[in-house]
Amino acid sequence: MAKRYTVVLNLIIITFISVGFSSILQAGQTASVEVNKVKTQFLSENIKFTARLVAVQSGYVSARIAGPVIDVRIELGDYVEKGEIIAKTDTALLVGENNRLKALVDESIRQVARFQSEANLKLAELNRLEKLQNSVVFQKSQYEDSRQKLIIAKKLIEIAIAKKSIAEANLAINEVNLEWSTVRAPYNGIITAIHTEIGSWLQKGQNVITMLNNRDLEILADLPAKYISGIEQGMPIAFISTNEEKFQAIVRKILPEEDILSHTRQVRFTPDSKFLKNSIAPGQSVTIIIPVGSKKDSITVHKDALVNVAGQTFVFVAIEGKAQIRPITIGSSIGNRFEVINGLQDGEQVVIRGNERLQPGQSIKISTKTEE
Repeated sequence: MAKRYTVVLNLIIITFISVGFSSILQAGQTASVEVNKVKTQFLSENIKFTARLVAVQSGYVSARIAGPVIDVRIELGDYVEKGEIIAKTDTALLVGENNRLKALVDESIRQVARFQSEANLKLAELNRLEKLQNSVVFQKSQYEDSRQKLIIAKKLIEIAIAKKSIAEANLAINEVNLEWSTVRAPYNGIITAIHTEIGSWLQKGQNVITMLNNRDLEILADLPAKYISGIEQGMPIAFISTNEEKFQAIVRKILPEEDILSHTRQVRFTPDSKFLKNSIAPGQSVTIIIPVGSKKDSITVHKDALVNVAGQTFVFVAIEGKAQIRPITIGSSIGNRFEVINGLQDGEQVVIRGNERLQPGQSIKISTKTEE
């Protein structure tokens, strides 16, 4: 084993010299590098499943009131933002009704003021009669009539105030209908179908367009029920895009319903925001990596520490200010790290930045230490 290690190491050094970097080693230049700690983690066996991207928001946008379409502002495939105008229906009748209801509100305000003034007169009359109670000209029947008239006047004020509230409510409802005559995008997204055109009559609840949010996506996987026990809500998992890039997602929801035929359950994942910035679309496939075995202690190394030369994977280990080359064998991956089968020990520091041009045995200066 030691002999094989020496042969591999010698081949790697020869390879470095052959590609033209020997001058760096001979000059003894000190390289500034970033190192990361080799550490022990819990790992488990993984299995890959094909999943797909689905839109979090998608569906029909419907008319809220009936009316003839007078304007369509969008075309198939357009991207619209939340609140952007999609279509308009004719508002001539609603505008006329709005003017009528405003007039009724003004009238009700004046009615309240009128009855308030009449009540004030009745109150003044009653006060005048009360002052005459000890006088020979005082008439009790007239006093009682005046008191009843004041009560009636107050009731009329209450009725007028109620009518004013009704008029204001009717006006508010009509103004909402006026607002609803303009169909707006309920969220950001792409127009995938248009169901009306200028001149068409829209019924209340009729579909105007179909749209989907192509920027707020999640991953949907139908996983065999026997593997569900290996995941839980909030757990991070790795997935691979169609261009072989690796990203992370979080288990958002495990739906508690099993397909009777396929014995699978739907699991939804929230992908990394970096992945959502790529050119992706609903329906696109991704490969998710699900843990299925029991966890075990494994030594792991940061993925940026790995360098491949002549088909061999190796790392530079920082030892006493020198970059010592070390062939290693790696296994499965977890996030941004790889399992180390052999070649490294827990706690060793490996170079993850500046290792592209390092030479075996070259002097190094550590600028940053990380452990993640």
